[in-house]
Amino acid sequence: MVLSVARAAEPVRISFVAQVDNVYDPGDALRDAVHVADLLQGTITYDPSAPDVDPRPNVGRYEFRRAPFGFVVEAGQLVFQTDPNRVEVSITVSNDEGDPPRDSYVVTSARNLPLQNGATVSRMSWQLVDDTHAALADAALPATPPDLRRWRSEFGLTIEGQGTVEYIIRAHVTEATLCTGSMRCPSPR
Repeated sequence: MVLSVARAAEPVRISFVAQVDNVYDPGDALRDAVHVADLLQGTITYDPSAPDVDPRPNVGRYEFRRAPFGFVVEAGQLVFQTDPNRVEVSITVSNDEGDPPRDSYVVTSARNLPLQNGATVSRMSWQLVDDTHAALADAALPATPPDLRRWRSEFGLTIEGQGTVEYIIRAHVTEATLCTGSMRCPSPR
């Protein structure tokens, strides 16, 4: 007798590069490690077969509650990452939604590990917006990286946290590629 076991879809890992546009860190939680024009290297890991938990037809909300899903962003020696023991990541894909209608793609990690120096990382998010509502054809979760040429966003990547006071890093993603073969694409561990 042969037993068959259902297999989950292979996780998708998207590698990205973002250039820092703004750093607000009046309490020096980042220890002067992140500057305007620095390049950040990141990875988002998710399951493209996740169910849509939003009932609206033009909005897909996909939630992830376990490792290896989540965000990792490297900024020099600092590593911002989803807490692998308390994963709370969502991806929301909206097609022709809102007033006026627009397309959006938002990845958010709400539970993250503290930085090596103890500063908290309260939220990481990557948002893409297209006011022409031509970037998406539906609200399905894609198994490929977003085509950045189709999106317009002021900043895109935002990292927020707190040391003695709040800090915020804003950056725009300049490259997004599917992790394959020998590429270095870390996942939260």
